[in-house]
Formats: sequence, structure tokens, C-alpha cells
Amino acid sequence: VNPTSLKSLRILLFGGEKVSFPHVQKGIDILGSGKMIHVYGPTETTVYATYYPVDYMRKDGYVPIGKPLANTQLFVLDEKMKPVPTGVAGELYIGGDGVALGYINNPELTSIKFLKNRFSSEENSRLYRTGDLVKWLHDGNIEYLGRTDNQVKVRGYRIELNEIENVLQESGLVKQAVVLVKEDANGNTRLIGYVVAEELDKQSIINFLSGKLPRYMIPDAWIKADSIPLNSNGKIDKTSLADSYTVELISNEYVAPSSETENKLAEIWQNILKVRKVGVHDEFFELGGSSLLAVRLVSAIRKEFKIDLAIRDVFEYTSVGALAKYIEIKLNNYEEVEDPTETELLII
Repeated sequence: VNPTSLKSLRILLFGGEKVSFPHVQKGIDILGSGKMIHVYGPTETTVYATYYPVDYMRKDGYVPIGKPLANTQLFVLDEKMKPVPTGVAGELYIGGDGVALGYINNPELTSIKFLKNRFSSEENSRLYRTGDLVKWLHDGNIEYLGRTDNQVKVRGYRIELNEIENVLQESGLVKQAVVLVKEDANGNTRLIGYVVAEELDKQSIINFLSGKLPRYMIPDAWIKADSIPLNSNGKIDKTSLADSYTVELISNEYVAPSSETENKLAEIWQNILKVRKVGVHDEFFELGGSSLLAVRLVSAIRKEFKIDLAIRDVFEYTSVGALAKYIEIKLNNYEEVEDPTETELLII
């Protein structure tokens, strides 16, 4: 499309599964301020339910889905159907005149998705359960985060994959990004980042994410993809994407163990984590460690070194080098302990 041909447009409504803010910025540059409106609404709520006039690009790069249209009510609720505070993620429910009656010849699905509006005094008022994960912003707009069925649980934490993808897009280091989960050889769930980029600068990406997200939300592996495959419906084909590439795990620059303690510790890690090579700077949880494997690690260290070690020590001294130094300090204050049991457990 010739950009000059768009100058005559008075208003441009746009929406979709996921908004690309670089394209929105380009639209603002072409059309001018106030001519683009981001709209959102499932078919079940009659075309649109929210709108957000894009007068400028927010500093965080996100484009909210906005505020409700006239005669439309929005509710962001938790799993118990209670409203969540501003800034907290919850599922979006839509009420108002635009809500449909239900699905034709499908009473079971209708009963699941169309619920009685407990926030209204009107007898026939209904809420549509969107399945979309959102949060209220402090300015009264709503930000779309992703689908509730796109939530995963990794190392005890519930994670919304779209939130990681949004921050990746904000970094400017990738053109496209998709985050998926895979199981490693130990059956542990790992976050895998698939990115389309001219150059895959893993460390710069990790550094950027570290300033925006907690450690447990940073992918354990990165893959440079040629493109993000789509299915026949135009949505991301996650199965095809996951099967098309070999996972490249994050690894620190390898430094071989030098002391006897480091060598023994590295060997224990190799046996528990089922990895071929462990260096001094490698981190237990980055190599696939979990709280359950940490229990086994503590037990093996106690048996090998005959020292008293707590689970919390593994979480504090996460690399081979750091844990080896801590063990040597314990050895210098030698106190032999009995063969331990594996009853101490910390779930993260």
C-alpha cells in the first residue's frame, strides 16, 4: 500500500491476536495523531467491546485494548470470580447490551461461557467469559496479556508466556518472539525462547529481560528461527515451531573445575542433572535443576563430604564455584553428620 494513499483516512480501526507496536508507530507516522483506534471484542460480544485511541506510543511500547464501549461493562476476575486489583492479571468478563444469548444448539458450551451477571441487578443480565488474560492499568485502560490457556507452571511459578513475549518485543533486539515450554531429560519444564532476529545476541536479551522480569520468567534456552510459522487460521503454529528446531541451552563460558571439591561437585551435578559437562560458573537451576532435584543434590553432597548442608544453601550458592567455596568453609569447621534422609523439601 502506498503510504500517501492512507493520508485521506479519517479513522483507522485495527485489532488482532497480538498488536505489533512497530507497525502501530509506523501508522502514527503516516496518518498522524488520533486517527488510529485499537479495538478489541470477541464475536460473542457483537464485534467490539473496547477501544483505545492511539494518540501517541506509550513508553513501554504496549498498546492497551482500552476502555469499554457505551453500554458495555468489563470485569477482571480471579479464579473465584472476584475482582482483582489494578495491575494484577485476571480473566476478562464482558457484560452489557452486546453480549450474545449463547451458542446455537450447544447448551453445554453456552453454560460454560455465558454466565449470570452477579454484578447486575437485572434478572437476565449475562457475562461472557472471554478466556483472555488482562490487567487494569492505572489510567483506567485494560492491557491484554494473552490467553488463560497460555499460562504454564514452571518450578512452582505460574507464568503467562505472552508477558515474556511482550517484553522481548519491547527490547528492540528481536523482530518476532514466541516463548514455549518443553520438558528436558529429567522431565523438568523449561522455557524456550524462539526469536526472529538478524543476530541472536543471547546475553543482551537476557540482560534486558533481567531488568524487567524475575529470574524464573527468563527462558532457559534460545533458538534463532527463520520465521514464525502460522496455521491455516493465521495463528501461530506452536507445535510446528517446537518440532522444527533443536534447543540450544544457555551456557556460561566453560571453566573447568580445578580443586578437588569443584571436581567432586561437578561430577555430582552431572549425575543428577544428566548433563555431560559442568563448569565452575554453571548454575544448578539454569542446567535444569528443580526443588526436587535440589533435595537429591543436598543428599549426595552430605554423603560425599559428610557435612551438614541445608536446601536453602543450594538456592543461595547456585554455581559450582560458589557452592564449592561454601563446602570448603564447612569442611574447615568439620563436623561429620549421619547419613541423611530426603525429607527436607523446598518447593519454588
